[in-house]
Amino acid sequence: MPSQSLIADKPASGLRRALRTIARGRLLLPKEHGAYAEIGFPLATVLLLGVPNLGASLLLITVVFVFLLHEPVLVLIGHRGTRRRREAGATAGRLASVLAIGALGFGIAGLWMSPPMARWGAAVPLILGGALLPLTATRREKTLPGELIAAVALVAACVPVALAASVPISATVAVAMVWGVTFGLGTLAVRTTVLGAKGEARRLRVATVLLSLGTMLVAVWIATRPDMPIGQAALAVLPGAIATISLILMRIPPRRLRAIGWTIAASNLMALALLLVLL
Repeated sequence: MPSQSLIADKPASGLRRALRTIARGRLLLPKEHGAYAEIGFPLATVLLLGVPNLGASLLLITVVFVFLLHEPVLVLIGHRGTRRRREAGATAGRLASVLAIGALGFGIAGLWMSPPMARWGAAVPLILGGALLPLTATRREKTLPGELIAAVALVAACVPVALAASVPISATVAVAMVWGVTFGLGTLAVRTTVLGAKGEARRLRVATVLLSLGTMLVAVWIATRPDMPIGQAALAVLPGAIATISLILMRIPPRRLRAIGWTIAASNLMALALLLVLL
């Protein structure tokens, strides 16, 4: 009969194994930290603005499953390296199958239980996701066009969820546009930092500052238009634009990308608060 100490040690040893697995990066979770914000903030916005229901909940699960499907697929096609595919290929295959089948099932059920407008809205992330597929297949997902399309595609995932949760179309469009612009500018800020002092970075730095200033002017103009009832929501792009300009002018070195990430996250929280107040 095993002693009490051995029995007590079994859960502890299992916990240690789980922690070691997490520490060694064996969990097949998306590695791009910015992607969590790009999908999380828009979804949080529409869920807080909308009315919870079964259709929206099922579509939310579908979005999460598709998001989690990205990493095991990259492992399977070898984009994480041959060693990673050799070590985690079997696990990635099983996980990808479960997530794909789950996403398909929950997606069909969610669209079936949602209003027709939500079904049309689902075409937006599907089209953008389809545009991203060839870039991923050819390893161009990390290029500037690839990162911008990925950011917009992740933001667009909130559209069918919002429409299923009875968020008005005008508010849904406003949320998607604000977050699309915000994360687009954030992507440009990070890209200029990664490029450092290269000539390409200098040109991109000037273009990003001018684009951010133009975005701020357009947002203020839209907010002052009396014929746009939710035009004031455009002001929610201001925190992201100001953060982008500040990061570029500060010339933060690439080794401090974490500081840039926290700065962008803080501006995202401000944008979220503005959207909830203005909408």
